[in-house]
Amino acid sequence: MRRVDLLSRALVACALMTAPYIDWEIAADLGRWHLNVPVADLCALLALGLAGVSGQLARVGIGETLGWLTLVAVGLASAHIGAGLPGVGPDGYHTLLRKPIFMLLGWRIAFAGVVRRTTVCGNRRWAIGWLTAGACVCAGVLIASSIARIQAGQTFWWAAIAGLTNNGKTLAVYLAPLLALIGSPVAVALVLIAIGLSWSKSAWITALFALAWVRLPARVRGPVVAVGAVAGLVAMTFLPYLARSPEQIDALNSRISLDKRAWEMFCAHPFIGWGAGSNVRYEVSTYPDYRVNGVDAHGVFAKLGSEFGVLGTLGWLVATTSLLLHFRRRARGSRFDDALYGCFLALHLNLLTSTETFSQTHWAILGLLCGLSARRR
Repeated sequence: MRRVDLLSRALVACALMTAPYIDWEIAADLGRWHLNVPVADLCALLALGLAGVSGQLARVGIGETLGWLTLVAVGLASAHIGAGLPGVGPDGYHTLLRKPIFMLLGWRIAFAGVVRRTTVCGNRRWAIGWLTAGACVCAGVLIASSIARIQAGQTFWWAAIAGLTNNGKTLAVYLAPLLALIGSPVAVALVLIAIGLSWSKSAWITALFALAWVRLPARVRGPVVAVGAVAGLVAMTFLPYLARSPEQIDALNSRISLDKRAWEMFCAHPFIGWGAGSNVRYEVSTYPDYRVNGVDAHGVFAKLGSEFGVLGTLGWLVATTSLLLHFRRRARGSRFDDALYGCFLALHLNLLTSTETFSQTHWAILGLLCGLSARRR
């Protein structure tokens, strides 16, 4: 096996084992600059170099290209607006480069191309094996963290996992869409236990969607999944009151506060938004109604609408719809391709209520799906 193939496999394996851990990073102080790179993003960065040198870059459709070019152009036009927030420096261009542009280049184009190379002979089970191994490790970490949280009396609340993530629920949100791809019954059971203990309602909804997609007959799948998703979103709103949990009610109120702030931002600059990364800075500078948390917008449309306005959101919709049609066409080919399509849908269902829009926990799996679905020569 050639060295480039060995390196490609090593990068894919490393990325899939480290993708859930957003705080596992390499950090260093370089003069007045502080460098911090999550390990998974470092894999994507290395993949970008490898794919560029060896010609492995994944192809991107015209619709997807136009959509992302629109979003990036809007981000460039609006980056200066967020710089006017109290106590905030002009870092909109830096955030645009580090988040949407890097996620697109590093994960969607480079990592997907590397994945395709490692599976060029049709051996897609190799990548799924590493995905399953990473999911089992992640589930084990989440179960241990959840047990410790429950023993500490934080039954319905979140808890950070030092050095890995500032909120253990991010692991559950990462794991949920994978249930459409993981075939091992033991791995599925482990992931379901981890998601259940996390008390992440977003992850519950996505997990049910992913399982229904692969377990139900195709003729009834659509209506059942649609009704289940709507019922889940309703339950997500009222469950805190049924459980009479002050912590969960506070979390729900905080989400409402985040939505209010995103709406305020959208109304102020409806066409191009406030620039990449401005949502968190706006939260910090204006203070949420219920607690000072500085949390990012919970939901892709709240995130994009506040930071990129109508034009940027339309760009994202065009790009995502182009990918959706790609996976839908492939889904007619085999059961495995249908599972890829289901995972893609579950991944984007996640985005409706989560903060994963420009996170490695979303883009690593998206890059994997794109690589696995690419046509083989």
